[in-house]
Amino acid sequence: MNLHLNHDDKVLDYFIETAAQLAMSDDKYIVYTPLPKLEYAKSDKILFSPFDSPLFWEQIGDIQQYDKIFLHYLSHELVAFVNKIQTSAKIIWGFWGADAFDTLPFFKTYFFQPETKQNYFKQQHLQPFAAFNPIAIARYIKAFLAEKYLLQQRLKAFVRIDYFAHYIPQDFLLIKKHYPQLKAAFAPFHYAAIETVADTEIEMQGEHILLGNSADFTGNHIDAMLKMEKWRLSNRKIIVPLAYGDKYSQEIVLKKGQFLFGNHFEPLTKFLSFADYNAILATVGIAIMPQERSQAAGNLMVLLWNGAKLYMAEKSTLYQLLKEYGVHVYAMESERFTEKEVFLPLSATQKAENRQALLRLWGRENYVALFKNVLSL
Repeated sequence: MNLHLNHDDKVLDYFIETAAQLAMSDDKYIVYTPLPKLEYAKSDKILFSPFDSPLFWEQIGDIQQYDKIFLHYLSHELVAFVNKIQTSAKIIWGFWGADAFDTLPFFKTYFFQPETKQNYFKQQHLQPFAAFNPIAIARYIKAFLAEKYLLQQRLKAFVRIDYFAHYIPQDFLLIKKHYPQLKAAFAPFHYAAIETVADTEIEMQGEHILLGNSADFTGNHIDAMLKMEKWRLSNRKIIVPLAYGDKYSQEIVLKKGQFLFGNHFEPLTKFLSFADYNAILATVGIAIMPQERSQAAGNLMVLLWNGAKLYMAEKSTLYQLLKEYGVHVYAMESERFTEKEVFLPLSATQKAENRQALLRLWGRENYVALFKNVLSL
């Protein structure tokens, strides 16, 4: 039997559904939450309880009964769990991105472009000292010490993890390069097939521009907008998803976007249903993703499948992966990142080739093969 631990997220439902379809195993799934009911995960196979509570450990039972323990997103709670248990079970970290890139100090500003980095430091680090506010400084020092302790615990857990389950080997190598405490082996895996994420019957129905995927400093929105400010947009809208993420980053992007683009700037600041969001993506002909970190894969699946033309940061490991698979994707650093070049649509052949590449990378056949492999480690 295998044990799966997760925070409340609908991704776990996809995993459970696939396991049931393949009759792979009768595993135990536990979501740790202090709430009386789950908000996102819906499967009736899921048990839930507050982390580290008596009920949590009662639901787990004898830790020795498990062959494998899957950690779906390595949160601070699951770091503490790994460091607490004594088991011979293989421990598998299902990597999401933020569970390393937002928690390991080396990567805090590694993915920020110049304008973004300047705004980040203005808000995150300089304010307490610039104001000479003793209370703010004390809070900053307390947070620094807490972060140092959490890092020690995370690196301790790294030593005990057997497999790093993810679809981008470059991310794995990047983390191991800077944190050799991670002794895990790489296990190719992704959480959903493109047929699940994208409406395969929809094709692009517009020529609007999508910029980024969330209100986060890693979005590098300001740096991208400064490159776009002189473009003649005609009837195009610049659609900017900002419904979740960092509030300060959202405010900066809203202010700058409205200043530079006026009525062409269309921020999405409220959460939308899956269907409504996909309907908006269907109006996008050009997607600009300035993130240097691998993120927004779900958005990219849908956009590329719809036939949108995609520009990304060359440093992004996701960009590098897509290029390896033959996807027609373009670097923002290129001299051809100009109004004239960007507004040229993909040809029908390029769109078809992109779909075939997506199926090789994220299609259900590949997904099932990786799923079977990760459950059989």
